[in-house]
Amino acid sequence: MITLGIIFSHNATASAADIPQPVASAVEKLQQVSNYTWLTSVEMPGAPGDFPPVMGKTDATAGTILDSGAGSKAVQSVRKSGAEVIKTARGWLTAAELSAMPGGEAMAGFANTKTPADELALLMPKLDEFKTTTDGSFIAAMKSPVAREFLENSRSNGPRFTPGGQTPAGSRDFPGNNQGKAPGRPTINDATAHFQIWLTNGLPQKYVLTISASVTTMGVRKDIKKVEKVQIGAFDTTKVVLPAAAEAKMRLGAGPKR
Repeated sequence: MITLGIIFSHNATASAADIPQPVASAVEKLQQVSNYTWLTSVEMPGAPGDFPPVMGKTDATAGTILDSGAGSKAVQSVRKSGAEVIKTARGWLTAAELSAMPGGEAMAGFANTKTPADELALLMPKLDEFKTTTDGSFIAAMKSPVAREFLENSRSNGPRFTPGGQTPAGSRDFPGNNQGKAPGRPTINDATAHFQIWLTNGLPQKYVLTISASVTTMGVRKDIKKVEKVQIGAFDTTKVVLPAAAEAKMRLGAGPKR
């Protein structure tokens, strides 16, 4: 699990003092909750492909299960104690095994999905200019270099901060894929981001990260906007039971770490 203390001691752009006490306490409290469920949705008008919602549930002892898509496009990931496997037509495979298969990179990228507790711990030190809104939520800004980093990491075969960071299905031309290193690949010219979080009973109930950027592809400049919404609930009442076949596969060897 990623903690705020670890994040603030490694290349942080903000200090713990910059984060409102209710927000910092809620993020820390989420890391201590035994179990919870969440739903992530992503909207990006004009993007190729689609962003299927990601449904997750995690338990500190039992492990974590992620589900996204439906039918032939359904993806399920299971992780526990640093090991992770992904369900495929060939059975449960590690991200390394998937990456070695033709077309397997997109599914392998699913293994880098963060739980809300880990994602929020990563986000907090990247934010500044916190303010309280009239509805009691908190808003903050993310400066251009950091916002660009987040957008660049929104690719199927690279590090991903969020479930919503996945590349649209079937697309290799999403901003950040091989940034500026191949003809036709998009170049991010600038980016800014805004963050908003709602708290209930001292815990994060919902948060939204909106990234706006200007991207150039083959000399054509286009403005894009990506909105990720995460809703969290069922605190300390979520039941997580990992598939027996997934646990058996994980026992054979550790997969990618969380």
